[in-house]
Amino acid sequence: MSHAEIDRLLAELEGQLALRAAMTRPGVTLDEAIMHANAAGYGIDRRSVQSWILSRQGEMSEDQLDGLAGGASAASTMPIPVFSDYAHGL
Repeated sequence: MSHAEIDRLLAELEGQLALRAAMTRPGVTLDEAIMHANAAGYGIDRRSVQSWILSRQGEMSEDQLDGLAGGASAASTMPIPVFSDYAHGL
């Protein structure tokens, strides 16, 4: 279970509408989101997701920084919020 597997999931999630909907529906728990990812063939667990979240808190991509510098909304440049909603519980 690695950060690379989570990165792969997030990179591929945009094209997987059913999986994305299941993982981001209101009220879904972290464990349920992980269960959906694993059922779709991704090998992730709670510990690796928590570690991934903690390692990325406060990081912004070049696109996000460019968007802020250009006056764009930060929300418009953020990736799909699959695991970011769970950061507050860590």
